[in-house]
Amino acid sequence: MKNLDKTLLLTAIIFFAGCETGLKNKTTTNDMNNISTNSGIVNEKKSTATYSKSSGNKKSEIRKIFSKSAIPGYYIQVGHFEDHKPDSVFMSKIKRSGLPSYIMEKYEDGRANYYALIGPYRSYNEAKGVEDRGRAKSISYGAFIVETIRP
Repeated sequence: MKNLDKTLLLTAIIFFAGCETGLKNKTTTNDMNNISTNSGIVNEKKSTATYSKSSGNKKSEIRKIFSKSAIPGYYIQVGHFEDHKPDSVFMSKIKRSGLPSYIMEKYEDGRANYYALIGPYRSYNEAKGVEDRGRAKSISYGAFIVETIRP
């Protein structure tokens, strides 16, 4: 009987430990209340970056983009364009960098928004490494990391 008790206890411990070491959802119920149900960037105007040579703000916060078309993962956003696609000069900068790029087209309130993204990267650290090496900054000084999520 002692062996059966030990076996059951050990099985329960392994089962619960296995559940805890799986993939964790990074959001909590409280966080879900803050996430917009519309597709697009969560933090409205705060999360958009415009293409300019001026100094950008560095924040450690990861901005999230909801997209059905983009591959989920981490990207470096190097530009945001309202009502028009990026011009050929900007696109040639991206091409010269040699980094994988993606132009995401999103519609908000009937207006087209285009996001110039570098990536995807599997982890935040991988995207941060590319950003820190300066290749993304050669395209846009205000580049920052975003995470795309399926709605």
